[in-house]
Amino acid sequence: MKNLLLLCGCALGLAVSARAEAPAQKTTLDCDHAEMWSIGNETRGVCTGSVTLVGTDLKIICDRLEFVALGIGDKSATLPTLDKFKYMLATGHVVITQADREATCGRAEVLPHEDKVVLTEKKSRELKVRDIMSSPRWTITPDQQIDECMALMTRNRIRHIPVLQKNKVVGVISIGDVVKHLMNEKDFIINQLEAYITAG
Repeated sequence: MKNLLLLCGCALGLAVSARAEAPAQKTTLDCDHAEMWSIGNETRGVCTGSVTLVGTDLKIICDRLEFVALGIGDKSATLPTLDKFKYMLATGHVVITQADREATCGRAEVLPHEDKVVLTEKKSRELKVRDIMSSPRWTITPDQQIDECMALMTRNRIRHIPVLQKNKVVGVISIGDVVKHLMNEKDFIINQLEAYITAG
């Protein structure tokens, strides 16, 4: 199912000093899946699957888009209202159009405050994992509590965490692993309570 986000008031275009500035337009973002979260006055997001972003004098089509924008208005709203983009990273098969120029690449980093777009010529089949992986890289150790792991996953909206011991990966834990463990633990407690009640 397509997500269509209207990022109200978000004037995105990158100015081209030699031409008259186009009037700011509302930025629209269309994608198959979007996740957004707020940290302070910033809203961060990751959009995947047939991503199309259209703003003033700029259009980005890509497979994955990460962004950081300033949020305004009600911070507890389901969809935040975004004021200005600070950073965007488009990856996968990227087509970026600005005015009458168009470029195709594997990675485009957009820095609106610097009026800068950095293109990496790699096509998606040439990209390395490091080119598109999420940062920072969260890790845990085998000795950490499950509650700590769940808190880390929830707070940072991540689903998988590498397990490191002496700086070597010894496993990966997923949100599914954690939930399954917690459900088994709850089932055990419920069974013990039921046995106690029926025996007494």
